Amino acid sequence: MPDYYRECGYDPPSNPRDGLFQRTFDCAGQTAFEFYEALQHPEMSETFDDWLRAYRIHRDPWIELYPSQNILTGYREGPLIVDVGGNLGEDLELFRQKHPGYDSRLILQDLPNKVANATCSTEIQRVPHDFFSPQPESCMGARAYYLHSIIHDWDDRDALQILKNVRDAMLPGYSRLLINDIMMPVRGPSRRDTSVDVHMMAKLGGRERTDEMLSELLAVLGLRVSGIWSSGSSETSILEAELFLCSDGAHCRPSTGDVCFVNYSGDISRLAA
Repeated sequence: MPDYYRECGYDPPSNPRDGLFQRTFDCAGQTAFEFYEALQHPEMSETFDDWLRAYRIHRDPWIELYPSQNILTGYREGPLIVDVGGNLGEDLELFRQKHPGYDSRLILQDLPNKVANATCSTEIQRVPHDFFSPQPESCMGARAYYLHSIIHDWDDRDALQILKNVRDAMLPGYSRLLINDIMMPVRGPSRRDTSVDVHMMAKLGGRERTDEMLSELLAVLGLRVSGIWSSGSSETSILEAELFLCSDGAHCRPSTGDVCFVNYSGDISRLAA
């Protein structure tokens, strides 16, 4: 790893298909996830799933960290929760057990081989979906869109694309975006936080972010943070965001003169519309 970053001038990775992982496994042009998805690497995919499960062992279940009753309060009809990139459905299963009676209104999204092997209740809907694509019609207007350990996998450009596709499916004044991720403190991060940060950088070209960094990404897309829930016993936090509404109640779309761009240094030209 030191040799690779020395050659790159120690710049953070900016291409998830051309980085240290791709050099190590000779898979240029593929993300790590696409590499694992390939049929010729099933054992590595299983190892990665095991790592994901181990990663969550010492973290509070999300339904204990976040007041999940908030999702039900004000719920109208249609999709209740869309778990975007939800792997095998563990988080939706936790919600189903705590709040029975909504099984068919919970939607698990992930790549085809993940949803095909989901371990959650069969009553939960399974929708094969690539989060770099627009949300399908059946998943539009959900009460909550939930992303667990998704945004930290990607650099700002790709993270914005994922969030934009979610934003476009949200209903102003109703839908909520929930991001369950490590929120890096500005000072004194734990050894575990920094080790995961290095892991994300080396393997995926991603990064852990502070709550301010996440807020800036969301603001680019006309989303504002409405709350952050943290726990002293868990290194992850849950950030809740909603569509920013103008004084007339309409959703304010970003523009180059909008206040939501203040203090953001990334390239938003391809995602502002």
